[in-house]
Amino acid sequence: MERQNKSPLLFLLLTAYTICVMVVIQLSTVIPFGDTHTTLSVAKRGDKALFRLYKLHFDTSRLLSDWRSLTNKTSLLVISEPLIRPPTKEENKYLEKWISEGGTLLYLLSPDEGDNSDQNKPNLLKYTSSTKKFNSPDVGSNNSPLLYGVNALTINAHFTNLPKAFHTLVQGEIALRHYGKGVIILVSSAHFITNQDLLLSNNAMFAYNAAEYAENRHKGAVSFDEYHQGLGLTIQPEQSIQSDFKTYWMMSPNWIRYALLAVLAICLMSIYNGNRTFGDFVYPSKQELKKLNTVDALAGLFLKVNANNYALTILEDDFRKSVLRRMELPESTSHAEFVDLCKSLSITSEEMDLLFGYMHKEQANKKISKSELQQIAVKIEEIKRRLDLVG
Repeated sequence: MERQNKSPLLFLLLTAYTICVMVVIQLSTVIPFGDTHTTLSVAKRGDKALFRLYKLHFDTSRLLSDWRSLTNKTSLLVISEPLIRPPTKEENKYLEKWISEGGTLLYLLSPDEGDNSDQNKPNLLKYTSSTKKFNSPDVGSNNSPLLYGVNALTINAHFTNLPKAFHTLVQGEIALRHYGKGVIILVSSAHFITNQDLLLSNNAMFAYNAAEYAENRHKGAVSFDEYHQGLGLTIQPEQSIQSDFKTYWMMSPNWIRYALLAVLAICLMSIYNGNRTFGDFVYPSKQELKKLNTVDALAGLFLKVNANNYALTILEDDFRKSVLRRMELPESTSHAEFVDLCKSLSITSEEMDLLFGYMHKEQANKKISKSELQQIAVKIEEIKRRLDLVG
C-alpha cells in the first residue's frame, strides 16, 4: 500500500496559477492603454478624461451594442472616428430615426487614422472629410449655447469637404446640421476631446456645452459609442469572444480581478487536496503486512486513520513473529511461553512491562495515545536491533 506522490500535480497546478497571474497582469497593463478613441483608454488618444468629466455632471454611459439599441433615454451620442466596426444599413436607419426624434449626435472626424472612407461612416455623415492641420481658431462673438464661455479652441484638423446641409459654427472646424427634431454636431478632429487635447484652450468647455445643449433639447443620458470602437456585444460570432472579453475585462475594477485570482487559487488547491485523498481506509492483508517496515506501517496507519490500537496490534504482532522466527519456534507458541522466551533473551522486566502492559490496555479497549504508541515503537526497534532481528 504505497503513498501516491502528488508533487507533479502540485507543480502543474502552481504552474497554471502562475500563468494565470501573468495573464492578468498583462491584460491589466496592456489592454486599458490601447491607443484608441475609447473611454476605457488612458492613453493620449483615449477619451477617458471626457467620460469622467461628463460623469461629474450628467448621466453618462457606454453604448456596447449597435445603434439599434438607441432609445429616447439617450440625449447625446458621442462617436469618434475611425470606426473599427463599419455601420450596417439597418443600423443607419435606427441612428437616423433616433436623431430625427430629438437626439443629438456629436461626431468627430479623424483625418489621420484608420479607414475614414464613406463606407465606414453613418449615412448622414457621408461626404464629410477633413485634413490634418493644426489650428487654434478665434471663436469671436457667437450667441450659440454651444460656445458659451468659449473664447478659443485648439483643433488639429480642418474641413476639406462639408455638405450643404451643414452650416458652420466655428470656421473650418465645427459645423451643425438639423435633422428632424435632432441635431448633428460635427467636429473636424477626434483629437479635440482626447485625454491629450481636452484641456487645451476651451476644448473642455465646448464638450461640456454640447452635453448641456443636448440635455436641454431632450432630457436623457450622454452615451459614448464603444461598439464601433470594437468593444461590446456583436452579432458576428467570430468577433464576440475576443471583443466581449476585452470589453468586460477593461471595465472590471481591480478588486474584481484580484477576487477572480483568489477564487482560482482556492479551486486549484481544492483540486490538489481532493487528489490527495485515498478513499476509505482498507486494512492491509497479512501478506502486505509482512512487506511493511513496522515503523513505516505505524506512521502510515496513525497518520491516515488515527487507528492507534490497531497500529499497536500490528507492531507487537510483527515483533512476536520476528522473535519466534529467530528462535525457529512455531507461531502457535502460547503467550506464557513467549514471555519466558523473552526473559531468556535478556529482555528486561522494564521492557517486558512496556511491551505487554500496553497489550493488556489494548485488550481492555482503552485508547492508546500517540506518545505511548511512539514510545513502544522506539523500544521495539531497539530490542530488535539488539537481538539482530532487523533486516
